Amino acid sequence: MENGKINKECFHHEGKISTFYCFDDKQFLCDHCFKEHRKHNLEIISVVEKNEKIYKKIRKDNTMTDSLEEIKEALNELRNDIEEKLNKINNMLFSLKHSTPFPNSDSIYNLNFQEYENLEAYLKLIESLNELDNKLIKLKKYKIINKYINLREINKEVNIIGSSRATSGCPLDIMLGKSLGVYSLFEGTNNHFAIFDLQKNLYLKEILISVKQKYNYGCVLKNFKVSIKNNFGNWEEVNSFICQRNEYEIDMQAFPIERETQFVRIDFIDTWSNIGGNYILIRKLSFKVADII
Repeated sequence: MENGKINKECFHHEGKISTFYCFDDKQFLCDHCFKEHRKHNLEIISVVEKNEKIYKKIRKDNTMTDSLEEIKEALNELRNDIEEKLNKINNMLFSLKHSTPFPNSDSIYNLNFQEYENLEAYLKLIESLNELDNKLIKLKKYKIINKYINLREINKEVNIIGSSRATSGCPLDIMLGKSLGVYSLFEGTNNHFAIFDLQKNLYLKEILISVKQKYNYGCVLKNFKVSIKNNFGNWEEVNSFICQRNEYEIDMQAFPIERETQFVRIDFIDTWSNIGGNYILIRKLSFKVADII
């Protein structure tokens, strides 16, 4: 693998795209091989590829030890500067709490000298925050900035790999355009979820949701939250959102995510009302994504 282009097809199944890499056996593996290797040291291919960029940069610029020493030095400088500023802030707060209230005056000339000195100390502290930028410059060269191409909207390409219960006549695949029907309906108006597999690691710019209807049903989605699976395999909450009802005039509502991930969990918390049935209704759901380079 060192000299030529790496063949990332599954080692055991010719033509199958690999999903995992086994560091114990040095093999690329597809989903079907997971059970046989699940006790081994595995990693998702997309994560290995992302870390490969960092590895190549370290090999080119510095050893990992040298990099860590430089980062440690810069962080120590930042810590000392932050501790110094925190001490100044605490002293200023103590002084202000034990002095007369700041005057409610539009003119600086109405201040007494102690009040003027307090103001001057505050302004110097604010100006000194610029010094932090200079110390952060040393860390910027270690920042990994990915580029994104081919921005597009996907839904049929996405798989639902876990969810709470939907009604039998209105499955969740309807909202992804993978099954015939007008709406997907979760059974019950509170606390549902779905886990989506985007098939590979992508930049997720935003999630698009539609609750637009021909008739004014009340059981449309209101509050929901989005989590992504990070590079360490842990779920990380991104944000909470409110789907606007807006008398059903808006078609696709956009909710910004701006994170890199393959797996997305959406917790559908509640509805605007339960008029129209004991459901959470979603007409369409899609993801605006881009490839990572």
